[in-house]
Amino acid sequence: MTLVEHYMKYIHKLCNRLSIIVQESYAMPTRTTEVMLTQEQGSKMKLDGVLTTHQRVVQIKGLTATFAPILLEVLWNNQPEGVHLLVKEHTEEDFKIRLKDRPELEQLLSQLN
Repeated sequence: MTLVEHYMKYIHKLCNRLSIIVQESYAMPTRTTEVMLTQEQGSKMKLDGVLTTHQRVVQIKGLTATFAPILLEVLWNNQPEGVHLLVKEHTEEDFKIRLKDRPELEQLLSQLN
């Protein structure tokens, strides 16, 4: 998690130095994945490990088409090992994923209505 946070901070500072507007930066909910192994004999599965994935979003604004390849090359060259960089246009669905589902809150709202 520390590695991801430091890389996010690096991107933020780099954009500020290059006069690229950082519109928003935030953390996405952490995802946990259990890795299961099957034994050689039988179908019983055994827990081998737990993978935790941390995701951060940095939304930038005002990046010109001529400067984008230069910025991306700098980011990819300074990307730490184990960190995956994804560049895409922000959508409404991305905003909805950011928010955690709260079934108990939805249940209380339905009771009020």
